[in-house]
Amino acid sequence: MFEDPPAPQEIARRQVEKFNRTWARALTLPFYRRLAADHRLPAVIDRLDELDQWPVLTKDVLREHEGLVWQGMDRSSAYTTSGSTSTPFSFPAGKQDFEPWYAGMWSYRAAAGLAPFDSFGAFHDIHPGRVTNRAGLALNFIRRRAKDLLNNSWMFEPLPKEEAELDRQLARLARTRPEYLVGRTFSLTRLAQHAERTGVLREAGYAPRYTILTSEMITDESVQAVARGFGTTVLSEYGSVELGVIAASPPHATWPMRVLWHKAILRTGPEDSVRVTTIAPRAFPLINYQLGDTIDPTLVGPGGTVLELGPVRGRLVDIIDLPNGDGVQHSYEGWSLAEAVLHEPHVRGIQLVQHEDSTTVLVIAPEVDRTDYLRRASESLRATYPELRTGSVGMAFIDSMIPSKRGKQLLMVPEDNIDLSLMETTPLN
Repeated sequence: MFEDPPAPQEIARRQVEKFNRTWARALTLPFYRRLAADHRLPAVIDRLDELDQWPVLTKDVLREHEGLVWQGMDRSSAYTTSGSTSTPFSFPAGKQDFEPWYAGMWSYRAAAGLAPFDSFGAFHDIHPGRVTNRAGLALNFIRRRAKDLLNNSWMFEPLPKEEAELDRQLARLARTRPEYLVGRTFSLTRLAQHAERTGVLREAGYAPRYTILTSEMITDESVQAVARGFGTTVLSEYGSVELGVIAASPPHATWPMRVLWHKAILRTGPEDSVRVTTIAPRAFPLINYQLGDTIDPTLVGPGGTVLELGPVRGRLVDIIDLPNGDGVQHSYEGWSLAEAVLHEPHVRGIQLVQHEDSTTVLVIAPEVDRTDYLRRASESLRATYPELRTGSVGMAFIDSMIPSKRGKQLLMVPEDNIDLSLMETTPLN
């Protein structure tokens, strides 16, 4: 179903059938019975584009009706999101969720010749969640190591603070020699660039078979840097905590990603925002669910079902508004702005703070010459975005990434999460 999918018309027909079965199951749940009654939703649909008239499901809607969402559900089993598009939320999970989740992920990895117990290195966020005491942290570490042993995996810190830690990570890769790497784009790009500069992996004769990039924003520049630095084939996957993988690269190519159409219906709303409807068995289906990202569909089937897509452009909350020289507000992708100043190998992280009519770029780069870096960042920004109003973008240096409520290190930082009056901010334009 992944390597040799049916024709788009056949996929759309099967998705309509699977949707109607899923919706029948959803109508046994209190939340969806209320939703159907409030919006007078039909019992079946004949075409996927009928979903355009259905209400959009967001985390805020689910949070508003959390009692109904969890009514009759086991609260000990849940998917808890990081809060990158709003605030953290827990979705009901069930035993029936695992098989389609696992099969979906491995349908594309198996197509690339990987097997479930092949060794791999994982570069994901490491954070304690709600655990803050020493005993809890120790228990989490033991659980993590047990999981690594069972999965034949090694967990790596995705954002090491010192260059010496990058050296240790490369030495560990050369020693453990995992079959493939998987994790955040920024983390793996940075490590690959360090590998290219030092030649450590080349000298050790090690190159991972594949490197799988998993964060929302993956650029061609990152793909090329990872391919060069690790001497690897780069794949990408797209998904979320609550959905698992919903799109991924075919073998030996990064783009376009193919949607796991038998698991989820992927469609777009205004500004190419992602809407997902799950059609594989799960305890709590998600119907017309707004994931919070914007995408670039490259193949669309009947009824608007997205079958292939290019790089995910970023989260809706990563879109920033800045004025031009005439004071007219324009929208920009946060990562595009960040990349205009992210051209120094010793930069360890970048975050953005959106204000009413300006943005502050927060940079972690303790080893750079700040005066020289500010000059080059200013030149790059003004060359890339000459239309921006003078003084609309500033830069400040910070010691470490500012975490979200659940410890994730995200691109956008809420304005009330940092006191910029304590920092020296320099205008870039």
